[in-house]
Order: sequence, then structure tokens, then C-alpha cells
Amino acid sequence: DHWQVLKDDVFSVFNGTAPKNIVIHLGTNDIHDGWYSVEKTTKGLQALFTTLHKEYPKTKIYYFGITYPAFRTFEHEVGETNRIMSEWCADKEYIIYIDTPSMITPEMLRGDGLHPRLETYSVFMSELEKVGCIIEEK
Repeated sequence: DHWQVLKDDVFSVFNGTAPKNIVIHLGTNDIHDGWYSVEKTTKGLQALFTTLHKEYPKTKIYYFGITYPAFRTFEHEVGETNRIMSEWCADKEYIIYIDTPSMITPEMLRGDGLHPRLETYSVFMSELEKVGCIIEEK
């Protein structure tokens, strides 16, 4: 539910104009820091994506699965959340699940073992291009 509130702040810069794409990588802190269950995390993600689609029906949403932490705690929760979200996204035309968790190794994470290093973002950019997300230089 906190994503719903944050959404209003983040998307207020568009002043009601729909963005071409929305790219999201959420859920990491909810599971690892908030100790959210798989059910609570997936319901929150699905609610956010459904709301975004209703507000921006022509906008394509790209969702990166939750990255596994280097220390492998909550591995089951991360894997199960990613599986459920991958299946949920598969039957929707407006959202694409991108399986970056299978590509990111512990060495690609910052010292906290949880968040990607700056250079790891090239993986995200490459995967966006592979699924057809057009990234325009502004």
C-alpha cells in the first residue's frame, strides 16, 4: 500500500500526461527489510501495476524481478514472489516481467549485498532493449 502513496508523488511530474514507458524494480526492501510475506508483496505489486495501467492505459510497464541478495536470506520468498509475478504478468499485454534476478550474481551487488552496483545497471538497460523498450536520449 505504501507504493500506492509513493506513486502519486513520483508520477505527479507528468501532470496527468501518460509516460511512454514505466520501468520498475520494486520488492527488494519489502522482503528483506520489511519482512513482508510473499502474499503481501505480490498483492502490493499487482495492485500498483493494476492502478498504473488504469491511470495510463497506453503506457507499457516493464517490471524487473526482485534481485536475490548476496547472503541468500529470504531466497524462498524472493523466488516465489518472482515466480508468481512472472506468471501474473505473462497474461497481460501492458506489462512485461524481466528476469534479471537470474542474471545478477552476488559480485554484482553493492557492499550491502542487496542493491546493484552502479555498473550492474547495464544488465537492466540491456534487458530493456531486448524486450523492445525504446530508450530515448533526452
